[in-house]
This record gives sequence, C-alpha cells and structure tokens, in this order.
Amino acid sequence: MTRTTGHVSGWFARAAACAFVAATLSTQSSWAEAPAIETTYYGQLNFGALQVDNGGGREHYIAENPSVPSRVGVSWLVPLENAATLTIQFETGLGLTNLSEVSAANDRLRFDFQRSDLRRFELIYASDAWGRLSLGQGSMASDGASGADLSRTSLALGPAVSDLGGSTRFLMPDGSGSGVFVEDVFDDLSGLRRFRARYDTPSWNGLTLSIAHGTDILRRGANLDFADIAVSYSLDKEAVALEAIASYEWVDGLEERAVASASLFHKKTGLNAPFATGANQRGVGGYVYAKLGVAGDLTRHGPSAIAVEYYDGDDLGGKRLRSEAIGIGVTQTIEAWNLDLVAAWRRYDVTSPMQAFRHVDVIMLGARWQF
Repeated sequence: MTRTTGHVSGWFARAAACAFVAATLSTQSSWAEAPAIETTYYGQLNFGALQVDNGGGREHYIAENPSVPSRVGVSWLVPLENAATLTIQFETGLGLTNLSEVSAANDRLRFDFQRSDLRRFELIYASDAWGRLSLGQGSMASDGASGADLSRTSLALGPAVSDLGGSTRFLMPDGSGSGVFVEDVFDDLSGLRRFRARYDTPSWNGLTLSIAHGTDILRRGANLDFADIAVSYSLDKEAVALEAIASYEWVDGLEERAVASASLFHKKTGLNAPFATGANQRGVGGYVYAKLGVAGDLTRHGPSAIAVEYYDGDDLGGKRLRSEAIGIGVTQTIEAWNLDLVAAWRRYDVTSPMQAFRHVDVIMLGARWQF
C-alpha cells in the first residue's frame, strides 16, 4: 500500500514552521523593547476512591481520577505587538496509577513515571489576526472532540466511561472470567496529545477551524503518523450557552475516526444536555452518549451539579458486541479552597448473541484540588 501521510506530514510541518517564523518576525520590533515575561505556575491533584463489583465480589481502590488527571505545569508568556503573544508551555502528569488501570492485580496507588506522562512542551504563537499556531507536544485538533460539556459534572461523568474501572473483567453467568474487559468495549474515540504542528484559525462569530499533523514520540515503537481536522463552535447568550465540536482523524492509513459532541446550557434553570457520538470509518465500532443534568448555586460554597448519563456502543472490541452504561454523578465546588467534590455511580453491561455476561457496577468518591 502506498502511504501518502508522510508527504502530507512533511508539507504541513514545513508550512507551519514558515508561518510561525513569518508571524513572529512580523512583530520583531517588539523584541527590542524587552517585554516583560509573564510566568504562571499551576497544577491540580485529582484522586478518587473506587468500589468495583463485577458479580464476583467487591474490590476497593484509591487512585488518580483520569477524567482530568493530576498535573503540574508552567508557562512563560511574552507579549508582542498588536495583541499577539508568544508562549512556552510545559506540563506533565505525575505518573500515578489511575482509576481506569486498577484491578485485582494492580490494586495499589503507585508512582511509575513514564515519558508518556509528559503532557505538553510546546511553543505557541497567538494573535487576533493570525490565529494560533502550536509546535511541540500538545493536543491534536481532535483531542477532546467528544467532550463538549457545560454540565459542570465532567469530573464525575463523561463519554470516556471506561475511566472508572476500565481494567475490570466481565464475568460470564457461571462466574468464570471472560476475555472482555470494560475498556475493550467502551471508547469515546477522541484524539490525544502528540508531537505535532497545529493551527487554529481566528474565531469568526464563534466558529473556529483547527488542523494538526504529528506523531507519537513518547511511546517507544509507536511509529505512526496522525492527522486531523476539527470545527468548533461556541455561543454565549443571555439565556443559553452552547458548545459544539466535530472532528475527523486519520491514523497512518490504518484507522479513521469521526467524532462530534455538543452541549446546551439554559442559564436561568441550570438545565443542560451534553451529547456525543463517534464511529470508526475504517472497520467497525461506534457509540452514542447522552447526559441530562441540572446545575446551580445550591449552597454558599460554590456551584452544585447533578446529571444522569447513557452510553450505547456497537461493535467496539469485537463484532456483534453491544455495550451499554448508565450512571449518575454529583459535583460540589468549594470555591474558597479551589476544591471540587465528586461522587458517581455507573453500571456497565455488554451483550452478545453468542454469550451472556454479568454486569459491572462502580461507585466513585473523589476530590480535585487546583493550585
């Protein structure tokens, strides 16, 4: 098979580099004035206690919540002329066991830092006129394409449902183990972070186009090219707010994925409705995800939110496998402490014409502290 991604990759990388240099040089006079560099340090810790019951007994774990993983980071921002900025950003995860990895064989919170825990090391040029150009390790255009969510419950619930107990094995009716794990049959199909060149157009009436091309340099042996494109839309009116994104990803001529999500929030009542869907375009497998919630200021400490969810997947992890999940989640923010408290329950089911399985129940209590 003839591969064209390498040619496209080289062309896009060279074009991005030339555009970056041109945009930066267009503001070169500002360098003579030695602008002040703004340094920002930030981070968060996000942990949860998880109970898992796959029908063979209950297991309990404490680990990192991977919905929004723990991290630390620093950014250096240089103001340029014409409201442009040049930013260097570095961000890393902490290399801790997370709630999608825990199992009977991996039941302790461990520190095991890998190169793949590095989240960002990138150079970003941004201006109202040129848009935003990012070079280095960071989000592809399709990263988070399933995650348009204004419900304020994304720490508890979301389309990446295997974040809670993803390494749990489904049992067959007689209690024996199957070859199917939660993470095999639940997937949101979103893109990830890569070493890439990415360009985002200036926003036009809330509409932004993004394109990226990159490779995975952090995982040994992962010699694949990734390319994607995304269109996002944001609307903020007096009565309602809306976010939406649609993306298409190509993986080295091997896979293609289409993902879209949208979220509507009614400000007066706090009612909200996030939705996501995705499908493999080469091969099989797809899903739909819906969430319905309400958010408001129920206490003086900060916003509160509750939501219910439903996930329906087909052929993920194998032909004729159907995966379903239902859940309920609650979040409470304590603004004075920069703290979010989280609780969630979820049930996983998988069915096949040839085989029955026991369901899996998970309960999670967690907290995120930002600094």
